[in-house]
Amino acid sequence: MSEASMRYPGWRVVIACFAMTFFGFGFGFYGHSVYLAALTIRDGTDAPRIAVSTVSTAVTVYYLAAAAVMVFISDLMVRLGPRLLATIGAVMMGLSLFLIARIRSVSDLFVAYLAMAPARAPPDNPRPIS
Repeated sequence: MSEASMRYPGWRVVIACFAMTFFGFGFGFYGHSVYLAALTIRDGTDAPRIAVSTVSTAVTVYYLAAAAVMVFISDLMVRLGPRLLATIGAVMMGLSLFLIARIRSVSDLFVAYLAMAPARAPPDNPRPIS
């Protein structure tokens, strides 16, 4: 089968990688400015406003936790396989976004951001699988 054919199996991998990168970077990297605004303004809701410095600290902890998880991603990829690891990442990203929408305290904020860290690590890990 030719690579030019849409039935070529490699195109499914390309589409899956594109979707993971699109949503992973969208929600896990570029979305923090939206989360910051929503968490610090909180107009018309009963949820408490959280200080910008606190949200920024949670984002920093998230990036550090994702960097710590990245050390183990290649080994997990070999052990679990790319499909299961991508599924776990998608579930963790969904869970963290669900938690971010329901933050009521500073501890909720840190739990939500730490839940996002395992989802951020796989798309950022450039190490080859050996």
